[in-house]
Amino acid sequence: MRGPRTYLVYCKTTTDEAALLRALDELKRAEEAYNQSAGMVSDCMFVTPPAVRVDGGVCRAATP
Repeated sequence: MRGPRTYLVYCKTTTDEAALLRALDELKRAEEAYNQSAGMVSDCMFVTPPAVRVDGGVCRAATP
């Protein structure tokens, strides 16, 4: 099973979500191809989703 290594915070109201998801899918495919060719394996690290806040009309990951 593969999980996220990081989360990306963005505002749906100011982001072209379809374009972002296409770019992230392309990145995922490239990373999977690299990992396979380099024999990379998961470190089994569990990454939790960040809390999100709006600061000056901009969505940001809230730091604990």
